[in-house]
Amino acid sequence: MFNVKEYQSRLLEGVKQFLESNNFQEFMHFSATFHSYSFGNILMIWSQRSGASRVAGIKTWNSLGRCIRKGEKGIAIFAPMIAERQKEDILDNDGVINQKTLTGFSQVYVFDVSQTEGKDLPVFDIGKPVMDGNADALVERILQISPVPVELEDMTEGRNGYYAQEKRIALSTSLNAAEKAKTLLHELAHHLTHEKNIEGLDRANKEIIAEGSAYVGAAYFGFDASNYSPAYLANWGQDYLKIFSTCQIMHDIATDLITMMNNSRFLPL
Repeated sequence: MFNVKEYQSRLLEGVKQFLESNNFQEFMHFSATFHSYSFGNILMIWSQRSGASRVAGIKTWNSLGRCIRKGEKGIAIFAPMIAERQKEDILDNDGVINQKTLTGFSQVYVFDVSQTEGKDLPVFDIGKPVMDGNADALVERILQISPVPVELEDMTEGRNGYYAQEKRIALSTSLNAAEKAKTLLHELAHHLTHEKNIEGLDRANKEIIAEGSAYVGAAYFGFDASNYSPAYLANWGQDYLKIFSTCQIMHDIATDLITMMNNSRFLPL
């Protein structure tokens, strides 16, 4: 176990590497692979092994019939320490409620699949996305799970869509399937951010969060938005520090997008 200062120190070192690398695009794509991890741990993994694709602890790899290659160095991440404490003043049918409480963090080590050897991993262990680069299927899935109505509108050239405060999304009629998918993710991210009622976000912050979240979501589902997103982000965030300040929210919104899609009651298309 270690204290908060050590945790912060390690995160700040990751931030330093992130900023000095001048490669926000690479980090966003990387985070799509590890969207289920906390933002801090994604940053930790990326700063130590940017080529990682699938990480797990020794016990997990051993259970899958794989072992760590001799001489490989572990990737340090932070695991929450949870303790169950009885709350006798809050009763359930048995008279007591066991409440889980975060008591701190512990440093643990994971290893990337490239650091292991042994049995081949079955496809379902890798965690393949529900669809891979099928734009029409992705558009249909987003429309099915969207919590707000989506309408088509004729728009001026250069405008792809917008999210209205009365909780609806408008898309340009001129978009192809891939552009629709990307724009839907962007505008849906605006809606999710709006619903969180986060204080202190200016227009630039909101656009950075929406575009970054959409980029991560698109990457997860097999689409590369690198011909558009970096320039869009650079337009709204004049420096990487401004972009980085929104990364935790961006990570949360991207995770919400992916989770909504994967937990949909609709079958993969």
